[in-house]
Amino acid sequence: MTKWPFEALSSLSGVGTAVAKDPCWQDITSGKVKDLDDIVESRKKQCDCMGVNVFKKCNFPGILEKYNSFIDKPEPKQPKQPEVQSQEAFDQFNKDSKKYQEDITEWNTKRSKAISEAEGLINGINEQFSNAFKVDVPKHLGVFAIFIVAMFGLTLLVQKIKDFA
Repeated sequence: MTKWPFEALSSLSGVGTAVAKDPCWQDITSGKVKDLDDIVESRKKQCDCMGVNVFKKCNFPGILEKYNSFIDKPEPKQPKQPEVQSQEAFDQFNKDSKKYQEDITEWNTKRSKAISEAEGLINGINEQFSNAFKVDVPKHLGVFAIFIVAMFGLTLLVQKIKDFA
C-alpha cells in the first residue's frame, strides 16, 4: 500500500536519480553485470557514480561521509635512478624507494577504502530501492488514488450495511 507513494516521493526528491542514470549501475541493476567488482577500472572512469567520480560527479546522500583527502591527492612520484654511481647515491635511492613504497601503499589503501565504502553504500541502497529511483510519478500517484477511493468506498459500504443490519 505504501509502495506507490514511497516510490513517487523518492523520484520527486531526486534521491538516486544520478545512480539510476549511471550506465555502470544500470548494468548491475539490469543483470548484465553480476557483481560490483566485475566492472573494470576503465569502465568505472566513464561512470559518474563509480570509482573516483563517485565523490566528484555523483549526487547521492551519505557518500561524502566516506570521502578522504587522498581522493584528490596525486599519486606519489616514483624515485628516479641515480645518475651518479656512488654508494651515497645508491643509499639515498634505497631510502627514497622505501619511502615511495610506504607512500604509494598508504595512498592506494586510503583511496581504495573511501571509494569502495561509497560504492558499497550506493550498492546496498540500489539493491533494495533501484526501482524507486526512476518511476512514472503521475502513474504511481494515480494507482495510489485508486486505492484511496476504493478504501473510502468500502468504508461507506460497510457503514451502510451496518445501518441496515
